[in-house]
Amino acid sequence: MTTTSYKAMRRMLAARERIACKSDWLRTVISAAPLVEHRLGISIMGIDGWTVYYDPDWFAQFDAYVEGCLLHEYLHGMCDHIGRRGDRDIGLWNVAADYAINPIASKLFDMPRQLTLLNPRFAGMSVEAIYDTLGGRDRGIGHGLGVALAGLPPDLSGKPLQRARRKWRGLIAAAGEPPGYLKTAIDETIAAR
Repeated sequence: MTTTSYKAMRRMLAARERIACKSDWLRTVISAAPLVEHRLGISIMGIDGWTVYYDPDWFAQFDAYVEGCLLHEYLHGMCDHIGRRGDRDIGLWNVAADYAINPIASKLFDMPRQLTLLNPRFAGMSVEAIYDTLGGRDRGIGHGLGVALAGLPPDLSGKPLQRARRKWRGLIAAAGEPPGYLKTAIDETIAAR
């Protein structure tokens, strides 16, 4: 293990603990999802539906934002964004999903402005409604994200995705009532399944 890899893993574990300290509910839900190093070649973390991937080279530039970015990835998993995508365009769907979850993550932790999609016009909307509102008019953001996401391991599908969805559902159910700032997103996810 290189020094960069070691430092990045320690930083990821510290970030996970800081997120977990926000509530017992979050501690229960995020504790099982694995963190895996993956040289992405792009400044991004990603989730395949269950596993969070991170590029250790990313930390030098964005160390102050690791908690926010990690929570962002966990929210994609908790909210079943991969399972709910269906046959929608992956890049545009990710843009819509980011608009849906970034207000939550950015309330709890700092997020890098240059990478964070926030728009008050989408407040309170489901990811499906945001996707429909964007309707292909994302001015290239979705395409750029689609290209960037190609550097990640592929999203889960089929039986592995179904197992991941069951794991998230089980963790969410075991955790009990979500904190108020997560309740709408979690209720929306449960209703969408």
